[in-house]
Amino acid sequence: MDRTIYSDDHEDFRDTCAAFLAKKVSPNIEEYIEQKALPRDFWLAAGEQGLLGLEIPEEFGGSGAEDFRFNAVWAEELSKVSAAAASCVGIHADITAPYIVELGTQEQKERWLPKIASGETLLAIGMTEPGGGSDLAALKTTAVRDGDEWVINGSKTFITNGYSADLVERAALRFGDQCIVVAIDAKRRADGSGWEVYLAGGRQETGIEAVAWAAEAARRGA
Repeated sequence: MDRTIYSDDHEDFRDTCAAFLAKKVSPNIEEYIEQKALPRDFWLAAGEQGLLGLEIPEEFGGSGAEDFRFNAVWAEELSKVSAAAASCVGIHADITAPYIVELGTQEQKERWLPKIASGETLLAIGMTEPGGGSDLAALKTTAVRDGDEWVINGSKTFITNGYSADLVERAALRFGDQCIVVAIDAKRRADGSGWEVYLAGGRQETGIEAVAWAAEAARRGA
């Protein structure tokens, strides 16, 4: 069936994606399946090809495509090789990175986004909760301000990329109906030193360290 949604530019980009996958991914897909993970070499190669920064402005190392059809083309080509790989890349580039682009402070953008686009920093997001699925309107995890700190209480599960992520964003609710996003540096300790807070749908909080109850996302620094 002929589709009219894509232009010649999108189809040229499709050729780029297909060529990258044929060279870098398809020959290694059985190894990826056996390891149950995408190795860092994959992320670095995809970043070098400019495939991880479609949602990231050029000033931070991305392509600033501002046309989600490019993301869709990349996802289609990935899915032809591995639906699991498409999910992992989508979480990193299409879902999690835009939170930082839209809601992060200038300092956070400068610190994180270039390495997210290059594949040096891998993203995950903690939304799904035991018994509640991914219904964000029914989140049980809470964020309570305690002086100059935030206390996070709750539980997350089924975190795509969680096993190998460097930076994990966790969604929680604060008083009222406002959602708070906690960015967790998975390479740092769980004593609060690796936790930063910014608000989704509200004003940003700059330089606040979140002291948290659990650190499954920070396991690598524990």
